[in-house]
Amino acid sequence: MINIAIVDDEPEFASLLESSLLEYFKEEQTRKDVPFHIDVYPSAILFLEKCSGYNIIFMDIDLPIINGLTASKELREKNQNAILIYCTNYARFAVDGYQYNASDYLIKPVNKQHLKMTMDKAVESIESMKKSSITISSDKSKKIVKLDEIQYIEVKGKLLYYHLTKDRVLMERRALKEVSQELDGSRFVRCNHCYLVNADFVKEFNEDNVILNSGAVLAMSRNKKKEFQEKITVYLGSHFLL
Repeated sequence: MINIAIVDDEPEFASLLESSLLEYFKEEQTRKDVPFHIDVYPSAILFLEKCSGYNIIFMDIDLPIINGLTASKELREKNQNAILIYCTNYARFAVDGYQYNASDYLIKPVNKQHLKMTMDKAVESIESMKKSSITISSDKSKKIVKLDEIQYIEVKGKLLYYHLTKDRVLMERRALKEVSQELDGSRFVRCNHCYLVNADFVKEFNEDNVILNSGAVLAMSRNKKKEFQEKITVYLGSHFLL
């Protein structure tokens, strides 16, 4: 599912952009199935309350109370991976937005060909990102986390704890088996029933423990030992050959 937000206080423009996006996805369906959802917000205040769950954001710069640039700064504190596209009457205003990692800008009124090119690029980027990231439902919001940031996943009862880089931990109520199906099976390996480990962070392992670069020590179970050692050896060996 691609979640899209339009943040614009001009109802006519927002409606026209939404219609153009619906038309774009209708044409896309003839080539491949791309599920999507569009929400429209007349102000940045309303949008920022729910901004963490969106993949693509069309942001007007000239918004009341909180302008688009200020909103972008707050957005990036909650959602670093969303594709941000500015909508403006003046191109010179959009330039300032690139400090918030904007992908593109559209000059009003929107040219449909430019919109198509922008959306083609955005959809391709999202599909690529999905292969290298996972969506975690934590703290009543959805967070897109890159696989490269996950050191290991720990099971405690019915909860999963994602131990990330920079000493961050996210908690989610979900089955490890379900999450495992979304991860790179060659990179993420179980060393016991409680831990799923990212091989990229393994410093060393022995008969009893797996030691990560962070210093974390994870217990190795007897029935997972052989499988873990074989998978880690194959994974690390293939990377050394690259």
